[in-house]
Amino acid sequence: MTGKNILVTGGTGFIGKKLVKRLLATENRIGLVVRDKQSAFSLFSSSIDYIESENNNNFSKEIATFSPQIVIHLASYSTSRDDIEAIENLITSNILFVSKLLDALRTTSLELFINAASFSEYHAGDESLSPSYFYSATKTASRFIIEYFSKAYKFKFANTVLYSVYGAKSPAKKVIDYIADSLGNPSPTKMTAGEQVLDFIHVDDVSEFYLALIDKSQALTEGYQEYRVGTGHGTKIKALAALIEEVSKKKANIDWGSIEYRARDTMRAVAHGKRAKNDLGWTPKVEIEAGIRQYLMDIE
Repeated sequence: MTGKNILVTGGTGFIGKKLVKRLLATENRIGLVVRDKQSAFSLFSSSIDYIESENNNNFSKEIATFSPQIVIHLASYSTSRDDIEAIENLITSNILFVSKLLDALRTTSLELFINAASFSEYHAGDESLSPSYFYSATKTASRFIIEYFSKAYKFKFANTVLYSVYGAKSPAKKVIDYIADSLGNPSPTKMTAGEQVLDFIHVDDVSEFYLALIDKSQALTEGYQEYRVGTGHGTKIKALAALIEEVSKKKANIDWGSIEYRARDTMRAVAHGKRAKNDLGWTPKVEIEAGIRQYLMDIE
């Protein structure tokens, strides 16, 4: 894995921070598209090329100057809301931004665009696209926009469907964070009945997946590729809470069923298929109990 210009969006986010630190240990040149250079610089180092995405009249020029061969698009705005404020933010972040980025990439020597998609784009948990939320609909819309550009400007497109990633405290709270916060808490945490079956994959495994994809990028066939990034094993949210209690030796104070399911909550989302193993030689290595143990240590 040497000698590539790799541009990452969302590099200061939950997955991005882990991945960028791994990428900095390689011989690639790393660029980050960020909202604020100063806050990003405090996380990483001066060895990264920083390109501001907001209020930057030179955005397209700076993208062209960096000239990435590989783009990893992790940036996303996520919410289950669909009021007008949420709709405007979702379209701006998940559709307009990626369109602006793709437009700036027209004149570069881009070889591969890697997009982070969501399991919530598949409401029934199968291979049929049917977005669960407006957020999911914007992610689905963006994949077709990327596919258009990939065909028009002749670069490979890898759509990576991420399942329930965990492993560190996230600014946007995940279900595992709510459970962890409830441990020993005198006030109960309100949650649904907890019957959803989700595929919990550790962030370290996700980072390893992206490194494997970059490493095998030259061998990928032309056009659209899709990879399901999960363990292939489902865990009920209630069972996850019980496992967290067992590992932590603390009681989770949760009021199960005090929140109604949303109209289109995804009730089962488990990765299927072995394409990542067959194409990239990648399989997840972090067992859920070990991952939870590490997660609880990291958030202390």
